[in-house]
Amino acid sequence: MPETSLAELKTQLVQHYRWLRQYGCNDSHSGNASFRWHNQIWVTPTGCCADTLTPEMLVPCDIDGQCGEGASLDAPLHLATYQHNP
Repeated sequence: MPETSLAELKTQLVQHYRWLRQYGCNDSHSGNASFRWHNQIWVTPTGCCADTLTPEMLVPCDIDGQCGEGASLDAPLHLATYQHNP
């Protein structure tokens, strides 16, 4: 089975983030989402809106703790989760 591409994973994260809003699990500006791609964690940007989020807006962070500019304020929590759950 071929590995899912980074672009596909980013698109899937955005879709799931929109579904969370659509089905009332969070409002348009609450909650964060992320996924791991090898040693990178891709996270939603701080203050993002579910209705306007695009895959290009996701922010890369390093599994060792370096967060990209504009990453969600909860990105360190996401990183800690991935660090403790390989």
